[in-house]
Amino acid sequence: MTLMETQGLVPMTDGARLRWMALGDTTRRPAVILLHGGPGLPDYLGDVAPMIADLAPVYRYDQRGTGRSPWRGPHSCARHVDDLAELLDA
Repeated sequence: MTLMETQGLVPMTDGARLRWMALGDTTRRPAVILLHGGPGLPDYLGDVAPMIADLAPVYRYDQRGTGRSPWRGPHSCARHVDDLAELLDA
């Protein structure tokens, strides 16, 4: 089975834009969200996503300031939690 990957940029309420990637059938629920370990390691979980994408859609994103998500706005635990909540809403 060939899994389809989609990706894009989502604007955050503070003006930052975060890059996301999805693998698998994104109409299925529940979904799995893989969170990378922080600055300097934007997408080391890309090889893990295909291992579970036949069971559930898998989402990954580059946290602000890593990968293809520009460094913009505050970088705090609270802001990263807000980013995840906004991404889930999107």
